[in-house]
Amino acid sequence: MSQTDEEHRYRNVLALPLSRSGGLDPLMEALSDESWRVRKAAVDRLVSDAPVEVLVPRLIEALADEESASRRSAAMEALIKIGAGAVPAVKAAAAHADAEVRKFALDTLGLMGGEEAVDTVAGAVADADPNVRSAAVEALGRLGTAAAQGALLRILADGAPDLQVAALDALGRCGAAVPLDRLEPALKRRDARRAAVRALGHCPDPGAERAILDALLDRARGVREAALAAWAMKARRRSASLPPPAGERRDSLIPPALEGLEGADVLAAEGAADLLGCLRAREATEALARAADRDELRTVLRRALREIGPAVLEECQRDFAVLSASGRTLILEVLRDLAEGADPAFRRQAERFALHWIGTTTEQPVRLAAMALLEGVGTAEALAPLADVLGSDPEIDIAAERALGAAATAAPEGLRALCRARLRSPADVSRAL
Repeated sequence: MSQTDEEHRYRNVLALPLSRSGGLDPLMEALSDESWRVRKAAVDRLVSDAPVEVLVPRLIEALADEESASRRSAAMEALIKIGAGAVPAVKAAAAHADAEVRKFALDTLGLMGGEEAVDTVAGAVADADPNVRSAAVEALGRLGTAAAQGALLRILADGAPDLQVAALDALGRCGAAVPLDRLEPALKRRDARRAAVRALGHCPDPGAERAILDALLDRARGVREAALAAWAMKARRRSASLPPPAGERRDSLIPPALEGLEGADVLAAEGAADLLGCLRAREATEALARAADRDELRTVLRRALREIGPAVLEECQRDFAVLSASGRTLILEVLRDLAEGADPAFRRQAERFALHWIGTTTEQPVRLAAMALLEGVGTAEALAPLADVLGSDPEIDIAAERALGAAATAAPEGLRALCRARLRSPADVSRAL
């Protein structure tokens, strides 16, 4: 298919005449076009211009098209866009003789949302076809209403084992707060444990966090990742860090957290970072800084490193040079956070660390972060190195001037001494002061 052919068909779809008396056939045919752009244009035309009472039965017919998956998907999209006006017909299609049509109808109802479809979808959990039953459970999770969650809890209590696992996944997707005693039977089942552990993330019971940490020591990596994802869900609703577990319990949790931090599951990596912060795991400083290349984790990484505290400075001295620019910038930002209200010894160490890297690196984000740190901790010792970088770059100049101003405020005599050493005439010294 050439691009010209596609453009021609696309323009034809936009130009096709449509009236209450007919004209649907060419647009309905376009729902099976090989071009996504043409199919979308056909959906938009049908939904905006065709009479609902004429269009909906044709779309239901399209759900039964066994020859074109594209046409079925486009019909689903159109029904979803029509919304409430299509719900009665889609509910009726959920009882169609063809199991594939029933499944597509349930998928559509789940994506439409609303309370009206819950009874129909819940009733389909007893369908003779296993694919239809699974689609019904998934649709209940998408609906996510109180009634849908109630139906899923009933499946969890009394349904077939395979549907119980699907119900756990669906409850997790809709954020249902499942009580711990309802999850405990599934936590003991190997086939359901992963889904049950993930559902702990929304569990309101005080014992849920302990159950999550227990699951973090499971031999199955999938269960460990689910535990870290559940921990992340808990952390998002927590107002403060938890006190760290002590002794062997703490030490046993660090390796699986480090493993999860490097994994592909973003939510599990988020949970891993938060947990390492709660554990005050100073030995994880480098790993947390390495993860800074993942922008979606940066906020939780910064919080975790702050939880580790002043030990971050000692830990990063050894590994700072091997970190990426993002990792080094993150460490410097954390040091600036920690320096606020810190004791003079830590502030002095942080100042020397920042000064070293201003003179060592050429990476602008790192230099800017080091200057921002000096803006908070700079003393007379910082004045000359900061003055040395002026004139190299406008953005660097602005950051250096801010840091110089802060350091000069803290050490005005140091500024006078610097001016006298570097400026020749009394008038120049006077202007600088």
